[in-house]
Amino acid sequence: MDERRITPIAGVLSVVLLVVAVLVAESESKSPDEQATGAELATYLADNLESLAIGTVLWGLGTIALIWFLDGLRARIAPASGQLARLAYGFGFAAALFLLASVVPEVAGALASDNLERNLEGGAAEALTSLGDGFFIAAELMLAGFFFTVGLAALRARAFPAWLGWISLVLAVVALIPPIGWAVVVFAFPLWLLLVSALLWRSAAADFAPTS
Repeated sequence: MDERRITPIAGVLSVVLLVVAVLVAESESKSPDEQATGAELATYLADNLESLAIGTVLWGLGTIALIWFLDGLRARIAPASGQLARLAYGFGFAAALFLLASVVPEVAGALASDNLERNLEGGAAEALTSLGDGFFIAAELMLAGFFFTVGLAALRARAFPAWLGWISLVLAVVALIPPIGWAVVVFAFPLWLLLVSALLWRSAAADFAPTS
């Protein structure tokens, strides 16, 4: 299969895998809220090793698909601007790794609890869940750089339609606003991936269409 078709497939697959990973990780019990005590967090980790482990594996597969998509995106931007192509891939790659890192501490805590055959101390459970939040914030910042670069690639280098460039620039700004930046990661980024995958698939279909 031509790489121009593989890239949008990878983009859609990454979204599907990441969504399924979240559903699986939360399938056994509801994730604790922000007001949960250390003891409640420790109990959650001790009781959810299987679902957290499967969810992390699925998240890892989704990350692989996402990086594949990002490489295809770099190839799309490169003819217009090599520098913007490299920056978009770099920021996107960093965001993908930070997102993966954001889910690893919880499964590590669940595994530690299973190995010790007891609940973790409340402070340790709080530290592990807070560590994941820190990686999530780092992913927000990297996505701001990613969207800004893609916006420039669309508006200045004409690698994408101008309207996509403006959407990307708006998302870059929103990602930097602490109270709402999380929504860019959780909602906007997956929708953006699906939208761009559709554009890339349509572009590849046009390239392969027979000429009369």
